[in-house]
Amino acid sequence: MNIVIIGSGISAVIVAKTFLEYKYKVYLIDSGNVLDKETKKNKKQYKFLPDIKKSPKYNNKNLTNSLKIFKKKYNIKTKNFFLVSSLISGGLSNFWGAGLEIPSLNYLKKYPFGKSIMKEQKYIDRELKVDKDKFNFFNFFFKQKVVKKMLKKKNKSVYFSKFLLAIEHYNNKKLTIDDYNNIDLLSSYNKSIYNSKHQISNLLSNKNFYYVPNTFVKNIKRKKFFQLITDNKQQLNIRFDKIIISSGTVGSTILVDRILNYSEEYRLHHTPMLKLMYFTFLLPLKIKNKIKFSLPLLNLSIHEKKEKFFGSLMYLNNISNNFFGISKSNFIFSFIKKFIFVGNIFLPSNYSNTFININKNKTLIYSTDNFNRKNLISMLKKKLNSFLFKFNLFEFFPQNLKFLENGSDAHYTSTLVNKSIKGKKLLNDFSELNNFKNVHIIDGSSIKEGLYYPTYFLMLYARFISKKIIINDKKNKN
Repeated sequence: MNIVIIGSGISAVIVAKTFLEYKYKVYLIDSGNVLDKETKKNKKQYKFLPDIKKSPKYNNKNLTNSLKIFKKKYNIKTKNFFLVSSLISGGLSNFWGAGLEIPSLNYLKKYPFGKSIMKEQKYIDRELKVDKDKFNFFNFFFKQKVVKKMLKKKNKSVYFSKFLLAIEHYNNKKLTIDDYNNIDLLSSYNKSIYNSKHQISNLLSNKNFYYVPNTFVKNIKRKKFFQLITDNKQQLNIRFDKIIISSGTVGSTILVDRILNYSEEYRLHHTPMLKLMYFTFLLPLKIKNKIKFSLPLLNLSIHEKKEKFFGSLMYLNNISNNFFGISKSNFIFSFIKKFIFVGNIFLPSNYSNTFININKNKTLIYSTDNFNRKNLISMLKKKLNSFLFKFNLFEFFPQNLKFLENGSDAHYTSTLVNKSIKGKKLLNDFSELNNFKNVHIIDGSSIKEGLYYPTYFLMLYARFISKKIIINDKKNKN
């Protein structure tokens, strides 16, 4: 059986690998080309204060050009929405790797088969080269009295399961707690990410894998059989039995809307953020004896008015990376950063409304606030400062607790899974488009909202749904 996958991100790669494992012929259609050589990054001027909105990967000229083409061909316009480039390229996961947040039981209850999805953990962990047993490296962290007082949860992996880099360093270099502070964290991080483009290059050696680069699918039409319509209204002549759309939240939403021939509004579920900056002038005296740790200095769980806010702080010492606007040549900042901590607080997803409005002429992405920002920040500030005072951390007033505007967080999901038209859900339990047999959507648009780092779950989900489709195919064949 032949299947076509539209997309080249992490979910597309997991889907492709799963179907190949079961001897399907897989055609992967990429709007770009992973075989193109990356251009050298342009040198840039470093700012005195870090710009925490831009990943260094965005300096890749090929990536920048492909994003411009995407926006142009789908005629995407934005209003009060900033990081559309990260969103349309599948989110930051394609550049930073998978955040390893393990979904909570409450989240899994949203799915009738939630626990079954987690059975794919071993496969995904092998893909990511993660050994969960190594998390006992962090046990010492929880012995600190001040940490015990703040962190009430018993499951330690909830706090540290997303720090892939820490595990990589511990495994490879056999680091001790004493020398852990010497790691140059973020500049090493990119060496440890799960790069979907690199995975596609590896798949080219599989005789059942066919790569179709530089092909932008603008629509899918159904007559006697499905037709893939590319740019300039050309039909792509591939014989196939099944389509898997994994084009990222925006791309998949637009394609589904065009298949259905609707002009609809779809809600993007996401997690608004507050960015933080704190400092201390007594760091060597106060912190050194309490916690000898630099990556997750502190993970916070703040309760306000029956709602939960999650956050984390990172110690800037020993971090040299474009992402934070830091270079070794910036001696002033290299000294000052020894006393600075940065991080963020994740708000519940219901605190912001973001929408994709699709019609035949253009796609509009926009956001609206539905909460009192001033009162919220005031409450969180009061609670947070009382926590961090124990660590001798003080507000950095120019940047602390500034609310990132809608669109500044790239974790967007759930446009299609929550959507009903004329009282009928768009997707069934196989992530199949209702009334369009053998058209499946497997990416951020088809998972339920509520995750702060959705990539790990998305990888599990892509594997689980792919296997579910394969098993169903076998039943129907028999």
